Amino acid sequence: MGRFLEGWDLINVTASEAKDLLAVNGLVLGPKEIIIDTRLPKLGDQLDKKGVEVQLFDYDAVTTWCGGY
Repeated sequence: MGRFLEGWDLINVTASEAKDLLAVNGLVLGPKEIIIDTRLPKLGDQLDKKGVEVQLFDYDAVTTWCGGY
C-alpha cells in the first residue's frame, strides 16, 4: 500500500463488488452519512461499524452510469 494511504481507514471490497456494483462509488450526503446500493449489505455493515449512517437505496440503474457524469 502506498504511503499516500497512511492513516486512512480502509474497507476491503471484492473485485466484483467494485467492478459490477461500484461499491466504492456511494453518494456521500455529509461527513458521516452515505447512500449505497442495497446489494452491498456487507459494505453497509462495515461503514455502520465505523460510525457512518448508511442509507441503503435500490439504485441499480444509477450504478451502470459509473459515477458522476
